[in-house]
Amino acid sequence: MQKTIKLLIMLTAVACVSLTVRAQSVEVTGIKKLNSTTVEVICKDGNRISFDFYGDNIFRLFRDIRGGLIRNPESNPKADILVNNPRKPVSKLETGIDGDFFFMRTPVVEVRLDKKSSCMTVVRISDNQPVVKELNPTLFNEDNVSLTLSADSNNEYFYGGGVQNGRFSHKGTIIAIENQNSWTDGGVASPVPFAILFTLVLLSYMATTLRWRQLLKSQGLHLTFSRSFKLSLIGVFFSFALPGGVSGDVVKAYYIARDNNDKRWIGAVSVIVDRFIGVIAMMFMALSVMLFDSSHVFSSPALTSIFTLAFLVFSTGITCGYFWF
Repeated sequence: MQKTIKLLIMLTAVACVSLTVRAQSVEVTGIKKLNSTTVEVICKDGNRISFDFYGDNIFRLFRDIRGGLIRNPESNPKADILVNNPRKPVSKLETGIDGDFFFMRTPVVEVRLDKKSSCMTVVRISDNQPVVKELNPTLFNEDNVSLTLSADSNNEYFYGGGVQNGRFSHKGTIIAIENQNSWTDGGVASPVPFAILFTLVLLSYMATTLRWRQLLKSQGLHLTFSRSFKLSLIGVFFSFALPGGVSGDVVKAYYIARDNNDKRWIGAVSVIVDRFIGVIAMMFMALSVMLFDSSHVFSSPALTSIFTLAFLVFSTGITCGYFWF
């Protein structure tokens, strides 16, 4: 039952971005099988809703008041919503009328639409039990589609619909299945924050590479940017893979010394100096912050000692840098 519910929620998300409608249809007057995977439902006001089956228990609703043909989900900005080859074989698809409802049936599920209200019920064929049932008709608005689903009060819950990936149930709550560019609980995952973070990290690695390359250049070692960037990334990898925060620096020093036999010690020491420059930068930031509240810092012996130590490290670094360059 959980699998079927998840698939229905997926089709809801698709509907939110691919439907453009202005009015709400309620009564259903007919049903028509278009091909082996698609069924068209005809409403009393002339609007049509397409049910596109991507498998025996996967289907998608599509409706376009302009009369457009069924098509892949669309997004703005443009992006591929469906994975490659999303369809699975549909063993058999039947349509018909049974009393007060129209139905679409595969060997796994039966989708029922009430004639008068158009409320949808998805029934599992194996035990003839409803797994999804609408309390109200599907509401097609200008910029979204809303489904109101019933839930058993004791043993039926809904998980999903956001980045929390099933950590808690959404039973009795309203959730939005849409791209919110949010990584918060209940939000919808977006690649944008990850892309921004990745870009910033990449730029920081490039900046430190340029700094180290400048150190090497000042001592007569000329490395291309691509080579020095490659060595920097190797160092980053070993910093994570080996114990200790400076493990990557040791590996980087080894490679630069190996490639420059005549100046191997200068190459190795450049790695240490580069690391020390990073420490100096942190000392500068610490001193700057402490000076913002200097009265508090100098009123405390402990903070005064820390300030003095940071100042000594910073001054030593500036002096060493002067003689290095």
